[in-house]
Amino acid sequence: MKIVEQTPTLLKLQKSKFSLIRSYAGLFGLIISGTVFLSMGLLLFYSGSPTTLKCNRVEPTQISCKFTSHTFLGEETTSIRRLEGATVEVDLDSDGGSYRVVVLTEEDNINIPLTDYSTSDEERIRKEASKINNFINNPSQNSLIIENGHNWFMYIIGVFIFLICSPLIIYFIKEKITTICILDKQSGRMYLRRYGILGRETIDCTLDTINRARVEEVDSENNNYDTELVLVSGRKIRLNLDSSTLYASRKVTTSINQFLSRKKS
Repeated sequence: MKIVEQTPTLLKLQKSKFSLIRSYAGLFGLIISGTVFLSMGLLLFYSGSPTTLKCNRVEPTQISCKFTSHTFLGEETTSIRRLEGATVEVDLDSDGGSYRVVVLTEEDNINIPLTDYSTSDEERIRKEASKINNFINNPSQNSLIIENGHNWFMYIIGVFIFLICSPLIIYFIKEKITTICILDKQSGRMYLRRYGILGRETIDCTLDTINRARVEEVDSENNNYDTELVLVSGRKIRLNLDSSTLYASRKVTTSINQFLSRKKS
């Protein structure tokens, strides 16, 4: 916002179209970025959830299984009509290798990951793959159950990201941008309009409800400032100035306070 009209009886601040578009773009960008990180946190959370593989020997050479995992929608079970075997997949990068067990099926050569990639559990992962293959090659063994508990590292990281991102997304969704503020001595009222994701907010009150205006430091690292109105009730309303410099904020703050003080004198 910036001052667009100033007389002894009227002070009008309004946000330019360009600044309004920029503010909304920034707000939507923050919400989208937060949602992406929140989704990553949920994926990590569920990737750390326990899985279970239950297999039964239907015939000496035919084994059917059910693989149970947890997703956003709850428990998910995949039926495997014929188990063909298990193998260890290796993902090599500059830091070394990551390993996971993959169950081989005959259904259109679909392979089902039984574990997540891990860099520290190579021995355990290879033992699980061998356990499945030994079961297939041992006709006297009628059933097999392999359970993988929580991957606590992935679980904790997912919860941490979720706890950080959720309040931020809620805050940005509730955030409103002030588009116009009019202080009118003739009517003795303040008219202020704010827009946000959840709709419009209009404040129409007497000038006596305004205690003062003050400079607010929004981002100390980038030297971003704004002006906010402090109401008698203690509520603070940011004006979302077009310019975020300290000079611009002080200029608008001084103009508002001088306007209000002349009213009181």
